[in-house]
Amino acid sequence: GYIVEVKIPLANFRFNAGENAEMYVLFWRRINRMGISGSWPEIIPGESILGSGAKVVYGNLNKQLMLEFIPSITYSVGWDRETPDKWSDPDDNTEVGITGKYGVTSTVTAEFTVNPDYSQVESDAFSVLVNQRYPTFYSEKRPFFMEAGNLFDLAGTNRGDTNMIRVVHTRTIVDPAYGFRLSGEVGNLAFALLTTGDEAPGRAIIDDEPNPFADKLAYFTSGRVKYNIGKSNYIGAIFTNNDFAEGYNQVFGADFKYRLNGNIFQGYFIQSLNKDKVTLEETDGAAYSLQWDYSSRALGMCVWWEHLDTDFQMDSAFYSRSKMDKVTAYFGPSFFPEGEGWSWIHSINPFLWGQYTHDLETGEDDYFVIAVLRMFFIKDAWIRFDYRAFSEYWAGKQLEGSYLHTQGEIQLTKWLNLYTYFRIGEGPYYDDVYPQVGDRVQLYLDCTIQPSGNFTQYFNYTYSKLDSQEDDSTLYDINILRSKTTYQFNDKLYLRAYIQYDDYRKIVLGDMLLSYQLVPGTVLHLGYGSYHEKLDWQNGSWQDGTNEIGDYYQTSQSIFFKASYLVKF
Repeated sequence: GYIVEVKIPLANFRFNAGENAEMYVLFWRRINRMGISGSWPEIIPGESILGSGAKVVYGNLNKQLMLEFIPSITYSVGWDRETPDKWSDPDDNTEVGITGKYGVTSTVTAEFTVNPDYSQVESDAFSVLVNQRYPTFYSEKRPFFMEAGNLFDLAGTNRGDTNMIRVVHTRTIVDPAYGFRLSGEVGNLAFALLTTGDEAPGRAIIDDEPNPFADKLAYFTSGRVKYNIGKSNYIGAIFTNNDFAEGYNQVFGADFKYRLNGNIFQGYFIQSLNKDKVTLEETDGAAYSLQWDYSSRALGMCVWWEHLDTDFQMDSAFYSRSKMDKVTAYFGPSFFPEGEGWSWIHSINPFLWGQYTHDLETGEDDYFVIAVLRMFFIKDAWIRFDYRAFSEYWAGKQLEGSYLHTQGEIQLTKWLNLYTYFRIGEGPYYDDVYPQVGDRVQLYLDCTIQPSGNFTQYFNYTYSKLDSQEDDSTLYDINILRSKTTYQFNDKLYLRAYIQYDDYRKIVLGDMLLSYQLVPGTVLHLGYGSYHEKLDWQNGSWQDGTNEIGDYYQTSQSIFFKASYLVKF
């Protein structure tokens, strides 16, 4: 009983101009309260979504001129607490920058930015950073880099259960002075080029020590090409180069992806050449992966193999582990109950998932095995029950154990969404001196409340505790609370407040942002940030506080104002 009309200006996306221009459209509808989704045309399990759209042919589409500039100015001021009763003098800074975009053709776009403002409009969420074997991945939030999307992803990367998550992780570019990107498609060939100059490695002081490479820029370049074979198959190549001082990191790679009757075959090969900026030592190494996935309505299977040489290094990438061979496998059938009395359950999906890793440096082996029962219900609800077993070699000791894990989500009402996971059992303790297996409990609660289209309240609670099995002592006990409140006054103006508390590190972070967006690019931001720490003032200096001593002090605060204006031709 309703009609939806959508208008998308042609200048907002790439298309092949001329007579009989072909495009494809797909409609997707999700009904949370019923837990069902539908599409037109139908999406066949195992087939590419990009290849499932309905063809639409337009006659005589002319090239749309795309020429726009976004000048911006940012003023920020901050204070640090010097004593319990005194703040520092204000430290203010004004930055002027400009970003531009030009449509070279209807399918090729050139973009640049000079002295961009990259102050974070929203802080990263607190994570449990204690007892971490692998680095924590933080997603990109800066507009110029976010628009690059997945242009530089290789086949088989950018998925949570692979080692190589991103081959070009732009957050490694910390403080760019400039940036340039050229991307688009010509026939079956898609390409992208990104180059920037990063000022962060040339800062005068790094880790409280004078930087021998002060005032030098780090130059980053990444190039990517893909030749499309049909709608969802391709072969591609990539090149990245990081230059700083006398050192460099150069990487050459190739990848492929091929779909056939529900099967996906994909893989990549990467070769790195590295020269250390201090020792000038040169090394080289390779990384490669082969993957097979099969997907149908009734069955899913996959096998992945990943390899990273001992001397492989890719400065632009985010990968959790190096110097290893890893094999991952998955097998999971799906069952769809039918008949009277089963309308509340959509499917049942038991599966096995396993991972075996051989460390090339130590010669030791790790494994991680999961047996899961997962079920999907109405109201967009699902739940899973896991038994997990692990064996990891760390600091000269093999750590083995198992634990139970349960996880679920439900759209309880139109305005309330709940998500949680709970783990109990054994867990590894990655201490370099006394590694051990402890008794672990973890709880994660996530709640989103949206009583109206204007107001959204998000709450999150994380609890993690690990007790030693050797002497019953507590190795760590962590509580993290997060609250994010958003009020949308209208389609242009909104207010957001963000509070985070970490009782292990004894810190509280608060952010507030008032934002007005006339159109994308024409924006006013007014933000305030504060940082509280539990400290003790002794003998004229700050000391770390504990549960017994110290108080929470607001140790720093800042205000920023940013204005940008879109000039479009």
